[in-house]
Amino acid sequence: MSFKEKILRILRRLFYGWHRKAEKRYRQLNRALLRSLSGETDPIASAPLVTNRRTSEEWRSLSPLWVLSTGRTGTNTLTELFRLSPKIDAYHEPSPELFQLSHDYFMENINDKQALLALMYARDEWVFRSFRDGYIYVETNNRVTYLSDLLQKLFPKSKFLYLHRNPYDFIRSGMRRRYYEEHLRDADRITPMSGDEFYDEWQSFSTIEKVAWNWRTVNQHSIDFLADLPDKQKMVLSSESLFNADKTQVDALFDFIVSADYRPSYTEAQKVLDTKHNAQKEGAFSKPGDWTDEQIAGVDRIIRPVAEQLSYKLFSSSSSEPKLHSK
Repeated sequence: MSFKEKILRILRRLFYGWHRKAEKRYRQLNRALLRSLSGETDPIASAPLVTNRRTSEEWRSLSPLWVLSTGRTGTNTLTELFRLSPKIDAYHEPSPELFQLSHDYFMENINDKQALLALMYARDEWVFRSFRDGYIYVETNNRVTYLSDLLQKLFPKSKFLYLHRNPYDFIRSGMRRRYYEEHLRDADRITPMSGDEFYDEWQSFSTIEKVAWNWRTVNQHSIDFLADLPDKQKMVLSSESLFNADKTQVDALFDFIVSADYRPSYTEAQKVLDTKHNAQKEGAFSKPGDWTDEQIAGVDRIIRPVAEQLSYKLFSSSSSEPKLHSK
């Protein structure tokens, strides 16, 4: 064993021991804070009843929060923001990450019953454990977007936060990450199905048009899902307003999930928002302002109806038919 390897092994053991002790102490302190803030009955005592689907209907009272998005919208930062509240148990991409399940359900490779059962086993224990420990479960994983109707069936009082981002910024991010080209998760990335207006054009689409279609489709799916939800169960927020949120906006975000007692201070929140977690650092693609007219026209033709619903201004204002399938 080399000297370097010995040092790395020793440091690994030391830091692991520190991590375990610090994590345990953190959880103890958080539970103590929760008990001091809440006059509610200890959730552990009622957990066997509330979290058993076979013996009662009490699980219907749980209100986990699911964040709907395309991804690349600031969900990692949002997770860190939610973790400032002692009442919120927030996760970005818990295991299993639902890549294949969400893809197969959206693409209708499996039926509702199969998908619902798989999702129940994949997420029940996460939601139930959070309740048992006195928390509200929150997941910011963009893959729950494709499963939103099933999550509402599993937990009828679920809340949904829809986080959307400027289409051009998302498309550039997707191009830098090589979506629909060489990305690790491309096998589980959605494509048009029969009946989609772009189904017959898909094979001749350029990569930038494919990423634009993804933005359009996922956001339209989120808009359509929220349309039938009661107002108390939904909230819509743009990435741009999230990162520039003032105290009133931050408080409103937390009040949607928990009571005012569990809000973090605005100073704490601002520190998190000033640090864009998981910001894109690798990959190269020109900024939207430098795209060719052909690229802009091809993208705008695809995103137009959804961009207008979300009040995003389009670069292209020409009424003439754009050239298609630009590189």
